[in-house]
Amino acid sequence: ITHFAHYVSFDLTASAKTNIPPILIPMPANDASYQSPGSFILNNSIPFQSTPQLVANSSSDPSKNKFVNGGVNMITGFLDQSALYGSSLADVTRLREKTGCKMLTALDSLGH
Repeated sequence: ITHFAHYVSFDLTASAKTNIPPILIPMPANDASYQSPGSFILNNSIPFQSTPQLVANSSSDPSKNKFVNGGVNMITGFLDQSALYGSSLADVTRLREKTGCKMLTALDSLGH
């Protein structure tokens, strides 16, 4: 189970790469859990990574576009299995067969 926990940890943290600024969730000033001495919370807020924003209405003038949250957070409660399927096209090419998209389990005739 330890190895699976490491796998899950890697899978989720590797999926969290985003340039979206975090949202600060306000915390009550008298909250004993988060405002105890030595607490990591500053300024009465908790950082929360938002979902990517999508264009809700496409306008010919980009300054008039309206955005909504995409609904899928970059770090979610499911495993994306990127270690099996690859996090990028280069990883997919290295990890998967060229036909059938099966995971490579042995070296090919060229030693790859």
